[in-house]
Amino acid sequence: MRSLVRKSYRNSCTYKRPFVIRLHRKVSDEKIEKALKYARTMLAIEGQYIPKGGEEIIRKRLRKEISHEDFRRAALEMVSRR
Repeated sequence: MRSLVRKSYRNSCTYKRPFVIRLHRKVSDEKIEKALKYARTMLAIEGQYIPKGGEEIIRKRLRKEISHEDFRRAALEMVSRR
């Protein structure tokens, strides 16, 4: 009985999993834009925003044009300029 209740609960759950991008394969521009839209929406709910130029840095990282360390460095510089 317990397993039936769990299964029916899982199937009736309306929670949608957040958009996730895995960086081990090439990411399409459509998926990048979808992820950025999701991030903007979640930040707007909390009254925050992505700084000017931040989206371009995120796009470069998701396209693997810059390394993770370069991304972190650029993000820290952007935040410290505020």
